[in-house]
Amino acid sequence: MQAEKGLSTLIFSKDNITELIATVEKVHDFSDEVVVVYSATTKAGREELEHRIGERGLNKVKVVHTPPIGHSEPYQMYGLSRCKYEWVFYIDTDESPNELLKSDIRSIIASAPCDGFTVRKRELDSNGKHYHDSYQMRLYRRDNARYSGMLFEDPVIDGATSVLGEVYFLDHHFDYFESADKSYKKNYPIYAYEGRLTYADLLESNKGRGPAETLVRAFCKVRGANPDDELSLSDYRLLYHMTSYVLGNIQYHLRMGRLPNFGFLLHNISYLRREADYFFTFSEEERAVQLQVAKELRNAGGVINYLHIDEGKIAELSERFPAANADGVGFFIALLRERHSELHSRVTTAPQTVHAVEKAQPTKSFI
Repeated sequence: MQAEKGLSTLIFSKDNITELIATVEKVHDFSDEVVVVYSATTKAGREELEHRIGERGLNKVKVVHTPPIGHSEPYQMYGLSRCKYEWVFYIDTDESPNELLKSDIRSIIASAPCDGFTVRKRELDSNGKHYHDSYQMRLYRRDNARYSGMLFEDPVIDGATSVLGEVYFLDHHFDYFESADKSYKKNYPIYAYEGRLTYADLLESNKGRGPAETLVRAFCKVRGANPDDELSLSDYRLLYHMTSYVLGNIQYHLRMGRLPNFGFLLHNISYLRREADYFFTFSEEERAVQLQVAKELRNAGGVINYLHIDEGKIAELSERFPAANADGVGFFIALLRERHSELHSRVTTAPQTVHAVEKAQPTKSFI
């Protein structure tokens, strides 16, 4: 369907009506429509949302219901397909556009010299303290954006892009500084299937990245690493984090014309170590399956292609979603393993971890 001139705002939410309504009210006036992809775990939750929208007269809102699968990313292309207008503004429910962005966004897209804008995010704690800035692709032409469905990945824009002026920004409640485990540990099980790497994978991901590629090549040569082996725990902690996180973060901020926030880099190391530790709580058999899935996801171009997530698939998932699986992460992992089994014509066993506590528990943009 050809896009009409105008602006759609796209929001994803799960069982969070109060914050969702507050976000809709922040963007309602300057949007031609507000598309809400809502993953409620109960029918009552869906009905309550519809009631609250009607009660407040938010007549530009279009609600699309999906089953929860632990994160919104696999639904991003589906949400985009439900947007009617040429330009899309993507915002999360813990973010607020500043007044200048709200007043100027229509004129920005009317005279846009490009197909997408990276927007500054001011990362704030609960007291409003400004820790640092991040930049994400949040304003773009609908038909020029392609999401992979992988955790925390920006869309790829087919066309020219630009960084929106610093006077325009989103304020984001960055609760990582208050509780890193609460903020991120829910994503560890998902990333175990998306982020496992062999030495060959790490080298491929660093091709053309100058110092990072040189470091990986030299390290693997000295170490005598088998290219097909998964990185060891120590190499996740050292080699991967140095190339993909530290050097990647520095290069990223320099491209944005800003100095890196080294205080934030140091603060985040402890989270990255815990993430690597989590990778090795699984049995060797399970890690081997996760490594295969991670490689297949990359070869497929992401989760959306791997699971063939479109409108028909979402209707099927809605019928299959287990009512007892409220957070959805287990359901998502079951879908990945099911697809892996189809590709390999065999049934794989349920995930196993060394520590039983991990079974009950249910990365990466440069933030």
